[in-house]
Amino acid sequence: MLFRSSILSFASLYLTRKTLLLFGYLPKYDIIFVLLWLLSPSQFIYANMVMSETLLQFILSCMLYAISCYYYKQTNHIYLLVFNLMLILAALTKPVMYPFVFINLVGMSYWSMRIKKIMPFVIALIPLFFLGSYGLWNYNHTGVYQYSSIQTTNKLDYNAYYLLINLEGKEKATAIIDTIHVKANRIEDYAHKTAFLNNEANAILRNHFWDYAKFHTKGVFRFFLDPGRFDISGFILKGDQRSQGFFEKINSSGWHAAIKFLWQ
Repeated sequence: MLFRSSILSFASLYLTRKTLLLFGYLPKYDIIFVLLWLLSPSQFIYANMVMSETLLQFILSCMLYAISCYYYKQTNHIYLLVFNLMLILAALTKPVMYPFVFINLVGMSYWSMRIKKIMPFVIALIPLFFLGSYGLWNYNHTGVYQYSSIQTTNKLDYNAYYLLINLEGKEKATAIIDTIHVKANRIEDYAHKTAFLNNEANAILRNHFWDYAKFHTKGVFRFFLDPGRFDISGFILKGDQRSQGFFEKINSSGWHAAIKFLWQ
């Protein structure tokens, strides 16, 4: 399994280089390409942890290469078909990718109008049809029309939880979220349980709307300050040390403690 994961990792880099060649990249810059690769420890860490991120990276690399080939060979719609099929695989690998199905449809609709050909729009309907069918299948089995339960989990256990940590402190935030989960676990019907969790999470975010807006916006910028460090600490450190994150330090102790932790 580790060997196959490593193969996917190398294949992603190979496809990335092939894509760059389409846009005028010159082989003489390969030393820089390799150097950037060597300075990306997450690339090695994920490949040796058998995580879905490696597979997703390969799928995204295939998508990038396919859409780039289509850009230069618009008469060949096979590349566009491959792109959309890979988008389905990406959504199956990581549910976070499913919103891109709608973004893809909007983009392909615009492109169809621009080139005055309906084929890009028709092909973009394939992922949308898959998404709708999958949601309907879930509805028939659970009573909830959703692509994945990760939406509910993310909203309550991450968005609402870390907002409360920022406002109330970790101890109180944990107590509030734990109480919600205790109540939810008493509900046997999955649809009612999901509705309860969503309502509780929405209530927290709605009651602190402006605080959450600022918190979320700051989080978007903070994301770019910590690339790969969490992966390194999670791979090297042991025990409780793994749970100590840069963002958690900012939220609980401020910038000074976070910078000190990052330096350590």
